[in-house]
Amino acid sequence: MGAIILMIIALIGGYFFLKNFERIDRSLFGADNPDYESYGLIPVMLCCLFGAIAVGGTFLQSIFDASWDTNALQRLMLLGVSFVAIFGVYQAFVHQEKTGSIIGKAVFMLLSCALSTVIGALGAVVLIVVLTIVLILYVAAFALGGGGSSKKGKYIIDENGNKVSLKSADLLPSDNLRGSDGKSYRDCGDGTAQRTSDY
Repeated sequence: MGAIILMIIALIGGYFFLKNFERIDRSLFGADNPDYESYGLIPVMLCCLFGAIAVGGTFLQSIFDASWDTNALQRLMLLGVSFVAIFGVYQAFVHQEKTGSIIGKAVFMLLSCALSTVIGALGAVVLIVVLTIVLILYVAAFALGGGGSSKKGKYIIDENGNKVSLKSADLLPSDNLRGSDGKSYRDCGDGTAQRTSDY
């Protein structure tokens, strides 16, 4: 649980980094140039996507013990991250004029691509874990609720075609439902009920 909390904290920090990427970029490389326009966000976001796909696919494979080859997926995503990072460095040579700015922007793009790849990977793991927990809770609630067929406030149709409101229903599928007429019924499972007692 502690690891999940740390991952969520890191993910939140990464989210704010990506959200403020252009502002950070302008503050670092546009301080002496009022006409500077931030660039590099698209390669960084692509690295985030590649990281999410690579780790998310591997994580799903480990959860479901699937037989698909995640090594090929990881290599493909790594190739994509490498290509995009190189493109980010190329952009630095194209847009920056001073040698120091070129080197600084190139390093910034490499670090940003690496960080966004990790952010995407963490995001995929956290998302899968959260969705898995929600799914488990939903299935458990559905099973304990008897599939939703005998929840309080619902009604069933007795053998005479009359609606019988359920005043109480057990969490497990019940053979002793109390109807609004004060009598006990057994849910037949087909939308009808059979009276089991007059009290």
